[in-house]
Amino acid sequence: MLSFYKNELSVINSQILSASPSEVPVLLQRIPLGLLGSIESGNGRDLYPELSKYLPTMASDAIQMSWTGQSGNELLKQSVDFMNSVVHFYETTPRNESTTARIYDANVLDFGCGWGRLARLLLKHVPENQIYAVDPWSESLRHCKEHNVRANFGLSEYLCRELPFGSIKFDLVYAYSVFTHLSRKAGQLALRTIHSRMNPNGVFAITVWDDSCWDILANIHENLPINKLKNDYQKEGFAFLPHNNREAIEGEVTYGDASISLDHIEKQWSDWDIVGTDVSLLVPSQLVVFLRPKYRYT
Repeated sequence: MLSFYKNELSVINSQILSASPSEVPVLLQRIPLGLLGSIESGNGRDLYPELSKYLPTMASDAIQMSWTGQSGNELLKQSVDFMNSVVHFYETTPRNESTTARIYDANVLDFGCGWGRLARLLLKHVPENQIYAVDPWSESLRHCKEHNVRANFGLSEYLCRELPFGSIKFDLVYAYSVFTHLSRKAGQLALRTIHSRMNPNGVFAITVWDDSCWDILANIHENLPINKLKNDYQKEGFAFLPHNNREAIEGEVTYGDASISLDHIEKQWSDWDIVGTDVSLLVPSQLVVFLRPKYRYT
């Protein structure tokens, strides 16, 4: 794979350390996102030492597994697939009647960034000073910084009522495998907070599960109340199973597993419009949902 792009990689390698933040995405446009992710993961880093100095290093397999349940090439493929979907939607879907937008110009927020597996891929598309990443666990942010993930980082609360980035507004926010783990209260607070910081024509990309997730999780968790969870989903379009080994926050456990239907989003998330969806054959149990804010909070 590297040999197909040896000329492009040589140019990038010779210029990357002297490039300004605005020039880096222009340089990296010379190679596909999958190749960038592969190099970040260690493939060919020794061949391009200057590029290697610039790019983030990869978290250990143990860290990857503990955050996501997967690691290595399989996890990379899912990450690249999601990011390609988000970028394609953002740049091809009109913001108004006729115009589209370049992600290069966007302020982008990774909401629930974990150890930075997605934020690191944004370097191909967005100047690093326009990349923001937030997580409620300080250990996540420690790993991001330790591995030189290039972004503006901030610590949030588990019940997220504000974002730690001043008054900046975002053109694109994504939350991968976040709302699939939030209680109703935690999810609603996050939605309100994100909504208040979106530009009017901004895009918010999330992932959700339907009730088939409970069949999958039944193979992992003992004594899963699968009938109740499926009934909750059928009645309300939402079901949540708290992880009771987590500390309660304001009287409830806010983290667990959640399934959310499109009908629930349409009826209950009244400040958002569904403007698109996507699926991945790599994660068939998960749906990507693209949202836009309906109006501004005052």
